[in-house]
Amino acid sequence: MTVRRRLAMVSDQRSRIDAIGRRSIGLALAVVAACALASSAVAQNAPAKPGDIVVTGRTENSGKQIDKEARKITAPMSDLYGESLARFASPVCPAAVGVPPDFARTLINRLRQDAELAGVEVAKPGCKPNIAVIFVENGQEEIRAIRNKQTALFAGLSRGDIGRLANDPGPVHAWTRTERKGVDGQPLEFGPLDDAPALSVSASSSSLIMLSTRLDVDSAVVVIDLPAASGMTTNQLADYAAMRALARTDPKGVSGKVGTILALFDAPAGKQPAEMTTFDLGYLRALYKPLAGQPAYMTLGGLTDAVRSVSTVTASADKH
Repeated sequence: MTVRRRLAMVSDQRSRIDAIGRRSIGLALAVVAACALASSAVAQNAPAKPGDIVVTGRTENSGKQIDKEARKITAPMSDLYGESLARFASPVCPAAVGVPPDFARTLINRLRQDAELAGVEVAKPGCKPNIAVIFVENGQEEIRAIRNKQTALFAGLSRGDIGRLANDPGPVHAWTRTERKGVDGQPLEFGPLDDAPALSVSASSSSLIMLSTRLDVDSAVVVIDLPAASGMTTNQLADYAAMRALARTDPKGVSGKVGTILALFDAPAGKQPAEMTTFDLGYLRALYKPLAGQPAYMTLGGLTDAVRSVSTVTASADKH
């Protein structure tokens, strides 16, 4: 059975967002609704099966092109050598709100499958959501309306981060809540407050291959404008959300030279990626495969091999 044919069960459910009717809710209320989904849409989903998902084709890009694209789509970092890429350490539990239950269930199932195929642990149905995919009419207006209010929606974000979200016209706004921990996953302990706090970490010391700290993602939010999503399939939207929620990526870095689902909202009509690509899956696998605390430059450096591995599996499956 080919990799593409293994998606048959999910592909049959390619309902389009313009066929379900637009039903937008306020952004702040949407997050509350996302938590409530633990006993509705999420709870009704069957466990994800990686075999039911597909990635698009095999890559013909050079290692240099893959490496360059990976760095361009990775959210800006201050130090590739002294920091690790942020990722979920706890099982992920996606929820979708702002769309009818059937559409939400299909999207959630697909996102769960994306995560498992990438090597990310997925929580059991009935879990408390830590990934919220929210559909609204205008995300920028919603964010601007509540940016100065005390809301858990922006917990962990700086005023600058919130300002950048409010100034972004969209049509997608995505952010994560992160926490820096010791490489062993234990909370950091800070010394007495002097002129500068002294950091004390009960973990292995930094080295060229392992840092003393890691950056864990506690939760992720992806807000999608309904008008921009018109005509897109649940597969496209779930795969896009996976690349924005499971990794801190920036679609503005997409060059067009390497196929990626991150081009979904910028590609011309008719040329939008149909689903996650080998590059996308390779990126996520490279992010989640290493031990916690690996420097970002090493994680990105392993991307070419991860993409090649995905391409090899795809090519092999296509022969059967």
